[in-house]
Amino acid sequence: MLQRLPNEKSTLRIMLNKEFPPKLRYQAWRLYLGHPEAREKYEKAIVLSRMSTISDQDADISLKCQALLDGQLYQQDMMVRVPNPHTILVNMKTVLSYYQKVSNIAVVPDNYYSFAIPLVYVYGINYDKTASVIESFFGLLEMPRPKYMANMGSQLTDTLRKHDRDLYEHVGSTYQKRDRDVEGGGGGGTEDKYISELLHHSILHLFVGVLNIDATCYVWDQCLMLGSFERLVPNFAIAMLILMREELMKANTPQQIQRVLDSQARTISCKRLGTLSERLFMGEMRNKLGIRVSESTDAVADGFFEKVQREETTWNNGVSGLDEAMDW
Repeated sequence: MLQRLPNEKSTLRIMLNKEFPPKLRYQAWRLYLGHPEAREKYEKAIVLSRMSTISDQDADISLKCQALLDGQLYQQDMMVRVPNPHTILVNMKTVLSYYQKVSNIAVVPDNYYSFAIPLVYVYGINYDKTASVIESFFGLLEMPRPKYMANMGSQLTDTLRKHDRDLYEHVGSTYQKRDRDVEGGGGGGTEDKYISELLHHSILHLFVGVLNIDATCYVWDQCLMLGSFERLVPNFAIAMLILMREELMKANTPQQIQRVLDSQARTISCKRLGTLSERLFMGEMRNKLGIRVSESTDAVADGFFEKVQREETTWNNGVSGLDEAMDW
């Protein structure tokens, strides 16, 4: 359906705050992250000379990709699900090597490795080509996303203070105590600085390697539907902290707080994150977007996906499909 109705992608917003089923996610991400110019450039280059698409640092990039994917988190969380783990590695290395080659940057940023992981996973379980991953990677880089924590601090602290003042004060006082002990004085940091320090990796890496792959893809679903990671990622970061509040409130040092984040964030399910996000900000977001549903969100979204599945079947059989039958 999405292939046949590319101009109807805003219709997918009825799925707001729902985890996309795998087949729908694959088609939706290709639609939202489409970058035909990048794909055409790559395909032309590889026809002329495969070497023209490979970085001088290809071996180092490959080793770094291998080390990331060999990590315990991805082995347990993602690699066991893909039909060919080696293909995932090859696609990831190829995307980043090509990016380094054409961008002429000295070193591929660490968070770009993270950006590639959900793409090679979602496209890998659907047997798609490397060119599709490259197209979407370049499309992703053009989307609004958090790039500097200096721009995030006040939004993060204001949001946490609004929704959980006790947790906000606990994190601030814990980091302030560390600074006082180190500096032997007043500890001149601010809550903006401390919250930004805690959430730096989560936000700049778009939750890759922090949340599990399902929860990460759920967050990406929401951001892609709204056309901006910058708009939603800070809100999801605060929701993530609140879901861990019980363990965080027991932590007495910044190191302990960080360990809670490292160990507990990956246990957060899409359902828990979605339920809290609905209460904190997603319900308001839906109203601002003018998304009106006469049934519950779950019923509408589930019904939508059933129609997508039915459309796939009828289209494959050459029968007129959803675009002619559904009342939008």
